[in-house]
Amino acid sequence: MPGPNLSPVSFTPSFNRGLAPFGIGNAIHTYWFRQVDNPDDELSVSLDYIVFVLDQRLGDQLGYMGTMEYSNDWDDKPYWMNVSYPHDLGNDEVPFFQDQVSFEDADNPGIVGQEGDGLYMDTESGSLDHGASGGAFYAFWPNENFSRVVSVASAEGTLNFDDDNWAAGGPPMHRLVNQARTDFP
Repeated sequence: MPGPNLSPVSFTPSFNRGLAPFGIGNAIHTYWFRQVDNPDDELSVSLDYIVFVLDQRLGDQLGYMGTMEYSNDWDDKPYWMNVSYPHDLGNDEVPFFQDQVSFEDADNPGIVGQEGDGLYMDTESGSLDHGASGGAFYAFWPNENFSRVVSVASAEGTLNFDDDNWAAGGPPMHRLVNQARTDFP
């Protein structure tokens, strides 16, 4: 689905305290499933992702990440890594890397009459704060020279149903990435 009308968006790989060692990519096209401004329930967390197509192919220089749909066989396994810019650890200016993150489970909200098959994924081992939103949870797989993303950081701390931190993933995220790759090879 084409994206919402947004302010100009740019991406700065390896941004650190104002430095842009690999340049800046500007979004030229947006894909999203449902607009979520401040996720506060299972449905809004499960669909909290957006895909931007940039005006330059940064992956040709820096490498690519694939996607993979999460399997509940991975619950409680510390497979996942995350890079984000949490406000509490670097004032949104310094990248923060964490590894050995696990998800307790990944569930579909299953709300009757609601569209979507996204997953809301809760973690106690993943540290999230404002600024971490959108940071990918990923892992490397045997016999592949790139990582695969299973979800992105969505909500920190307490929602109205639990006090874990939350990521969004599932088939809709995977479909959005694949659509962007098809439309902009």
